[in-house]
Formats: sequence, C-alpha cells, structure tokens
Amino acid sequence: MHDDSSLTLCQFTQISSNSNYPTIGSWQRYTQGTKLRVAVIGAGVAGIATAWELTTDGHTVSVFDKASGIAEGASFASPGWVGLAGLTGWDSVSPNWPKKVGPGGLTTSAGWWGRSGTRRWLSAMKQYNTTAQQTALFATSLDLAALSVDRLRQTLSQPGVDVERSQGIMVLMRSDADVAPYASGLQRLKDREIKVVELDPAGAKKLEPGLSDDTVPAARWWLPEDEIINGRQWLSLLKTDAMRRGCVFQMNTSVITLHAGGRLTLQTGSQPRQEQVFDAVVVCAGHQGAALLGDVGLTLPLLNMNQCVLSAPIRDPHFAPVSGVFDAGHRISITRTGQRIRASSATGIWPGQDAEPVFKQLYQVLNDWFPGSASLHGVQSCAQAWQTTCAFTPDGLPLVGASGTPKIWLNLGFGAKGWTHAPGAARLMANLLKGGPTPEQLKGLAPSRFG
Repeated sequence: MHDDSSLTLCQFTQISSNSNYPTIGSWQRYTQGTKLRVAVIGAGVAGIATAWELTTDGHTVSVFDKASGIAEGASFASPGWVGLAGLTGWDSVSPNWPKKVGPGGLTTSAGWWGRSGTRRWLSAMKQYNTTAQQTALFATSLDLAALSVDRLRQTLSQPGVDVERSQGIMVLMRSDADVAPYASGLQRLKDREIKVVELDPAGAKKLEPGLSDDTVPAARWWLPEDEIINGRQWLSLLKTDAMRRGCVFQMNTSVITLHAGGRLTLQTGSQPRQEQVFDAVVVCAGHQGAALLGDVGLTLPLLNMNQCVLSAPIRDPHFAPVSGVFDAGHRISITRTGQRIRASSATGIWPGQDAEPVFKQLYQVLNDWFPGSASLHGVQSCAQAWQTTCAFTPDGLPLVGASGTPKIWLNLGFGAKGWTHAPGAARLMANLLKGGPTPEQLKGLAPSRFG
C-alpha cells in the first residue's frame, strides 16, 4: 500500500453511478453536521467497516474488542465470497428448519428447547417462510448487498490498494434435485439483471481447470460478478486508514457493562476497570451482542449457531480452485486465498448437534471437486478445522439502527452473510447517526421490526 492511501480512500462518500442501488448520490448529503464521540464494540467486519465510515464522516471513534487482533471471530472464518448473486439470490446460508429428532420433534437438545426466547424465535422464523415475505426479504437483502458491493469495490479500486482477489464463483449442482430449490432465486437475479451464466463441461473446465473429471454435476452456473477477496487484508486496509484519521483501537479490552446513556465499563487485561462515556455506542459484537445488550434490558431476536470451516495449504496449484466453487446440494463453498484453500459449510450446527458429520462432509466435498489440491492429512498438512459462531435473526436480515435505548445503536445479526451485508450496513449506520433518513427499501433492517 502506498503512503497516500488514506488520501485516496477519503475521496469517495457516495454510491457510484454504476451501482444498481436505487438511491444514487443520496449519501453525500449527510456527511456534514455534529461530530460525535462514538464507541464501536467489536472489531470484526461490521465493527471495522462501521468505525471506518464514522471516522471518514469526521467523528471521534474508539473501537473495543476483547481479542488481541481484528476479525478473530466469525469474520475470520469467512470464505471471502462477496457480491450480489450467490448469497442474496437464494437462501444458501441461513439456518434450515431444525431436524425432527428432539423434544417436540424440533431440536436435538431439550435444554436448548426450554431456553427463554427459543420458541419465539422459531415461531417467528416460520412466519417468514411465506412467498410474499420471502420476496420482500430477498429484495431488501439484494439492496443492502448492492450498497456493500459499492463500498467494497470503490475501496478496492483505489490507487495503491493491494488486496488478494479473484473474479467469479461457480455453482455446482450434483443432481436435478439440487437445482429445484435455487430456481426461484435464479429468477430473482435475472429480474435484477444480475448475470448468471449456465456452463457446459468445457466452459466449466476452462474457468476451473482443477475440477475433478470423476464428479460430474447436473448443472453448472457461473456468477461472473461475484468475487473472492482476502477479507482480513481489506479490513487491515480500513483499520490503517481509520487510525490515520484518529480512530483508536483498544484491543484486549472487554466491555464489562453497557449502560444506558452511552457509558461503558471497560477492562483492559489486568488493569483496573475504567468508565468512559460516549455520545453514541454502536454494538457490532456479533453473537456476543445479545448478552451485552441484556445489561440495558434489551432482548434481541438472535439465535447463535455454529458453522464449520476447514482450511488447508495448497499441495498442487494445478489442482486447486482458481477462484471459488459452491456445492449447492451440500451448501459448501470452496475458495482460494493465497496459498490456502478454505471449505466452509453453511449448514448450521443446532445446539446439541454433533459437528463431526459436517467436518467429514467438508473433507469429502473438497476431495470430490478438487482431489489432490490440498494437504489434508499427515503431520506436515497444517490443515485447520474449527467452528465459528454466527448470530441469526428470524428473517435473515441484520439489525441496523436505533436500539430504543438512548445513545445505543445496533449493527449486528448478520448470520453467515457478514461480508455480504456489513459494509453496506456500516454506511447506512453512519448516515443514521448523522440524522439522515433510511431509504425506503432498507427500512426492513430497523431493530424495531421485531417489536
């Protein structure tokens, strides 16, 4: 990165004329006004993007996270898949309705089923499964993703910015049964003039030469406008630029108590606790947000679920993916970042379920599509397998806006779509703090929608 990157990044504050987002140019209007002292809780993609947007607006921003580095939670596990098509056109990453193997035929854990709020969350989720509701939800999801794409691509296109990225995602359907659930999403994308290209075997091999000849899909879709980026590199870019503008990152710092009125009780390592007061507090704490907001009597409609990720070094680049592949039937994405391959499952682990079958499936799917590409076994493999926790709302959209408690704002509940929605939500959050109106098509993100 060149030394003048902070100058180039500050040059854009509105949506480009090439964006599909319908409120072109409206954001610039609210970049002047009262400068606030703002606390951002959480240093994942939502927190860093929010801190950067607020800092570019001229606010004095402090970021707090109990981890020692940025993006060490759910944001670390992201496959880096961004764009308008794959994660917004269809419901490829939201929780499936729980399997009928537990109490009441709904869950695997009686203890979980009896927790406060669980039945209410499941009931609300079921209510959103109507055609009319789904149509509206996907429209909002696409609008927010369009704003995210604009924020991402404008930063990535600035002179001197060096972030690993590759263009295009391939969706593979193992059988005709895999195609059917994605038909409605395909139509939604076509209605928005978002490109989806059906490939023949030769076309697929040209784009992904490492694809196995032994696993033959029933259908292959190419999403040319989606891409894979190295998310941690992008967040490091934003963090550096925010710090040059005066943003302070206080890592290894826990928010012990969140108080109404913008007061925080903080503890850094073994140091004595301290109190700080802010004009606004934006909670971007992901799956930890619900517990934190309980301090001020807020009950959020969030369900924490684990998802499984496998990462391994590339053994033979000729057999590795060029960009990214999504196995539609198993809901597993395979992406390449640098010298590593990452396989991520969108199958949520319901409380009480065993994650081992999902990890086995990750290994199997990676071997099915790209055999021999990764060092998966042996003492020299350096393969890593872990679970990450994501917080889901019943309708699959994040909570962005005023909490209802003075000076406390929310930007969380992204589920497994943080990289798809968080950059756009951060810009929306920044404009809300300026007193700007919410665009009509994004009013469905307001936390008040759940009562």
